[in-house]
Amino acid sequence: DVIIGYPGQKIIDVKETVNHLIKLDIPHISSYMLSVEDGTRLKKMVDQGNLGLPKEDTVISMYNAVYEMLIKFGYERYEFSNFAKPTFESYHNQIYWKRKDYLGVGLAAHSYIDGTRFSNTENIVEYGELIKQEKEPIVVAKNLTVEEQKEEAVMLSLRTTVGLDLDAYKQEFGENFLAKKKDTIANLIKNGFIKLTPSNKLVCTD
Repeated sequence: DVIIGYPGQKIIDVKETVNHLIKLDIPHISSYMLSVEDGTRLKKMVDQGNLGLPKEDTVISMYNAVYEMLIKFGYERYEFSNFAKPTFESYHNQIYWKRKDYLGVGLAAHSYIDGTRFSNTENIVEYGELIKQEKEPIVVAKNLTVEEQKEEAVMLSLRTTVGLDLDAYKQEFGENFLAKKKDTIANLIKNGFIKLTPSNKLVCTD
């Protein structure tokens, strides 16, 4: 994983990191933009002005540098943040994008089973006590509505280079997405943000 957009980071730092990984012939590389989470020391320092983050345009340039370098050396971007040499795409990651079931085990683990998302407690003491009592350490569980499942299907698939399979969407939800969102999709295509492929898939452009 390569994190971009952290305090003090420059584009040259990103390029040096990626160049080092390329030389090591790492077959799978992910690039994520730093998220400053509420309740963290980092968030407090940023809010107080004691720590500065790179500007948004700079972070975008960092990502573009990662993309250009990896593509040049034979990596393929199969999802917005994930790059791999041919045949080295992460099966684990694709489970998320395809909305397949997965089970997370352990402290703060997240799971998705039969349309329900649930997560374990982040409190290690509470987790230990629940396990001793042979109770499930689940603290949050949400059954996704059909509309929420539709939204996730669109959002997650558009992160990938495969895109949103309109035929599969219709089969799962009994709805013609292209017809329902006709004006919005037409506007996005016109402005070059997405494209409709001959295989009836909506794909985000580079």
